Parts: sequence; C-alpha cells; structure tokens
Amino acid sequence: MGQDYDSRTGIIREALSQNNMAGSAQQRRRQLMKVSLKVRKESMKVNSEFDTIEDAPNTIRLEE
Repeated sequence: MGQDYDSRTGIIREALSQNNMAGSAQQRRRQLMKVSLKVRKESMKVNSEFDTIEDAPNTIRLEE
C-alpha cells in the first residue's frame, strides 16, 4: 500500500508540476503579446512623426 501511495503521489505531483509550467508559459505568452502590441503602437507613432518631419517643406536632406 505504501508503494502505491508513493507512486500515486509522485504521479499527481508530476501532473501538477506540468500543469503549472503550462500555465506559466501561457501567462508569459499573454504578457509578451501585450508588451509587443504596446511596442508596435509606439513604433507606429514614431514612424508617423518621422514621416511628418521628412515631408516638411524646409527639411534639410543630407546626401549620401
């Protein structure tokens, strides 16, 4: 009986551990997506500002 108990306990602990890791991975994925969207939004804002500057009539263009 003691052997069965230890075996079941080990299986349950392993299952809980895997479940926790999967949950953590999903949480990291959601957080990464959230931050990525923020960065993308800010990049679009910065690109828009550069477009405005480049299209300004008195813009000095440096030739390469």
